[in-house]
Amino acid sequence: MIHVHAGRPGVAMGGGPSLPEQVARAPEGALLISANEHGCFCRRCDFIMACDDLSMKPLKHPDGRTVRLRDLGIPVISSRRSIADVYYSTAPINNSGMCAAWALWVMGCAPILLAGMDCFQGGTYFHNTRAISTGNNLQLVHHLNKWRRLRDKLPRAPIRSLGGPTEQVFPAYDPAEIFPPPADRAEIESELKRNTVKVIHRWPIGPRPFEPGEIVEVSDAELAIGLRKRYCERIPA
Repeated sequence: MIHVHAGRPGVAMGGGPSLPEQVARAPEGALLISANEHGCFCRRCDFIMACDDLSMKPLKHPDGRTVRLRDLGIPVISSRRSIADVYYSTAPINNSGMCAAWALWVMGCAPILLAGMDCFQGGTYFHNTRAISTGNNLQLVHHLNKWRRLRDKLPRAPIRSLGGPTEQVFPAYDPAEIFPPPADRAEIESELKRNTVKVIHRWPIGPRPFEPGEIVEVSDAELAIGLRKRYCERIPA
């Protein structure tokens, strides 16, 4: 997925009350990544970013239906093999909204726009303002500090805010702004921490086994198990 959408605008969609208004101001043709299921309740998205385990969780659709993640029919980007259509082994921060912005950077999108990232101010979700979430119990400064961590990890990423609290961390989006070319593939590769292995014995990892000869990207924990049990051999970076 590295650089596959180089130069295309992208939107990381949170679920806050501002989402419908903000995403409507995104450039036409922008790539849309929903943080968990929420953005899919507003627009037809290109991907779902899911750091949380949503494989079996019942999701309450705004139209009253109870659905599962797979019912939404959107490819899922995740570090959880049980739900991942696009798997990643490591990311800079464990937060679906922030990882959505990170994934847009990996794909080469420019600008990367933040929509509906309200940090639980003014209600939980646009489709259920009174929903219970762990984020409700955290102060605004906690959420903003996590966004600052992402900013510091990707200092040249063209991330812009479409409004709300994230304007305290990133510049506001200006449609007239001219953005430089996205980070080239080599720069993105250098920032990614990846373990690539060759399977040497049938390896029952995740929802399906990997067969001898397959080249697989694995997490640190999977790598340790694979090497110890001789399931795989490491391929040098």
